[in-house]
Amino acid sequence: MGLVAVLLLTLAVSGCGYNRLQAQDDAVGARWTALLTQYRQRAAQAAELEQMVARFQARRDATSGDLAQARARIAAMHAGVALPDDSVAFRRFEAAQRALGSALDRLLARSSRVPGLAADTRFHALRASILSGDAQLAAARRGYDAAVQSYNASVTRFSDRFTARTFGFARKPGLEIEAVHAERGDHDAR
Repeated sequence: MGLVAVLLLTLAVSGCGYNRLQAQDDAVGARWTALLTQYRQRAAQAAELEQMVARFQARRDATSGDLAQARARIAAMHAGVALPDDSVAFRRFEAAQRALGSALDRLLARSSRVPGLAADTRFHALRASILSGDAQLAAARRGYDAAVQSYNASVTRFSDRFTARTFGFARKPGLEIEAVHAERGDHDAR
């Protein structure tokens, strides 16, 4: 009798949308991990740019301080795979990333006016790397949002709603629309 119950339960679970929901949840997790990788790379590049500008500048300006504060705020947050499951922490993390992007934009725009830095080949290589990374970040954000939209559609679909509730699948937050500077193409225009 126990084997029959297990077989019936297996058939019921496999036909109720659980496997599809689990696969979509895994896809959201994979896209989030890819996005976190891009965010971490941007933070590392921001630190490198900050150090480079500081070497060429006699004094630290407010722009460098803003970047340092934004990086510190992000470093203090735990941004693991489960972050999208906590909408409040997710929104705080997203706001911190926007602050970092904004501070990075301002520092890049001002750094071209720092004597000696504009002629430094390492600065130009880092700037190009940041711009390229921004394009990759924008693509990762679009990929994450697409995975979340598909997942959320399944979780709220009438036919899957009971399964989603039973097994704890809940809606995940998407990213707020953000114009990533790579999509605008030019840091110095601001």
